[in-house]
Amino acid sequence: MRTNAKILKINKKLDYTCIKETNCSPKVKASFIKFLSSASGKMNAKHLQHLFRTEYGLEISFENSLEVIDLKNFIADNLDLKSLVVENVTSLYGKASLNLESTDTISMECGSCDSPGDKNIKLKVNGSSIWLSASIKVKRKGYKLVKDVTAFTNNLDASMLEPSFGVDDGKEGLFRDINNLRFYRARRSLEKGRTLKQSDLIAKNLIKYNNRVEVLLKGESLSLKTNALARQNGKLGQMVKLYNPKTKKVIMGKVIDYNKALVEL
Repeated sequence: MRTNAKILKINKKLDYTCIKETNCSPKVKASFIKFLSSASGKMNAKHLQHLFRTEYGLEISFENSLEVIDLKNFIADNLDLKSLVVENVTSLYGKASLNLESTDTISMECGSCDSPGDKNIKLKVNGSSIWLSASIKVKRKGYKLVKDVTAFTNNLDASMLEPSFGVDDGKEGLFRDINNLRFYRARRSLEKGRTLKQSDLIAKNLIKYNNRVEVLLKGESLSLKTNALARQNGKLGQMVKLYNPKTKKVIMGKVIDYNKALVEL
């Protein structure tokens, strides 16, 4: 059996076009195609012959070594997509794979493949163009719940989460501020196993109007504490007005904890 030197799989299930020459029976050819459909990597001719003899009980004499590559991985490698993943590659090309020889040339063009979304990619094989459609997604780290959370739960903490890795379109904000989870409450009931999103939570008011607030004054060579009265509500990271009864002045401070604010001088 003689095949092309390099088989770039467009579809998960291959067809017989990757076989260039054979006198094998239809059953043997079908077994070989089924094997290639789930295979990847470089395959030595002698190794393939031994594999089919010992694993499948088939005698196949291979004339050449070959390499099988999933086209989506080929695209990702050639476009150097470090944090992105290529999925759902389709083409109007009439074969299930691009079947190339070692002397064939192939190049790739995609003007916006450095961001997630549905893309059109142009392959040039020996100067001829082949158009592909692909969905590009982003690899992201988030956190998933290890227990159910009821709606409006206030006592959230880091023990409820574990790291989670996955791919998506990158449009929805994932919640990553795990160290400050206690400053949020659940917007709705959340089921175990769900990857936590920013939209699942509501930031609490850590400072409320007219409450006494501990104020940390910080400068290059200064660190003091004083007290003030809040003149507005504030969530973590927000700037709020603080009234100092002693000086009768209003200053702006950043909310850093329950009834605590930071003023940078």
